[in-house]
Amino acid sequence: MSPSGATCGCFGALLERQGYRELAAAHLFSSGVVLAPTLDEKQMLARHCLDELEHFEIVATLLEEHGVADLLGRVAPRVAELPRPESWLEMVVVGLLFDRAVYYQLRAYAAAPDTRVAELAVRVIADEQEHIAAGQAALRDLGKREPDFARRLAAAVERWLPASLACFDDDGAPCASGPHVLCEARDLALRTYRESLVELLTPQGVPREHFA
Repeated sequence: MSPSGATCGCFGALLERQGYRELAAAHLFSSGVVLAPTLDEKQMLARHCLDELEHFEIVATLLEEHGVADLLGRVAPRVAELPRPESWLEMVVVGLLFDRAVYYQLRAYAAAPDTRVAELAVRVIADEQEHIAAGQAALRDLGKREPDFARRLAAAVERWLPASLACFDDDGAPCASGPHVLCEARDLALRTYRESLVELLTPQGVPREHFA
């Protein structure tokens, strides 16, 4: 277990990566508000955006406590490089893939031997579960009424899966103050993420090879 007062570059980098994920999700949800077909769905996305900004603030505050300021300035350029959803169906896919990836990475953090990382994950993970449930409900609704649904869904998955997979940490170099996160937990989270997509999306016509 890492001492609560210990600081190191890789712990700060972990927080910066999580800050990027939260800000990216906020921007994506925000850009989807204009695409949502009903007032209820616009309000839902707006609430999700606010949730992610609150998560970002939590991460930024923790990072400042460890001597690193201006998380927004550090991650905003990367967020600006993300594509933007171009249809409501694509926005639903963003929620199913990108936000789900954030959730599963947080599950790995929740099992971390570094209590600072685990406590951060526990603080924000409940909101992510709600977002996933809303996205699955929207997918079911779209499947009933969208023309050419399977082809368009598969195309949206192909576009957004690489950016979503990039939400998962790589193995990284060993840390003298760590480990902060267990590699086994990260691998399990990534595997379970892929399996959840297979279970959810292959019955909708998305080729299984997309998730190999």
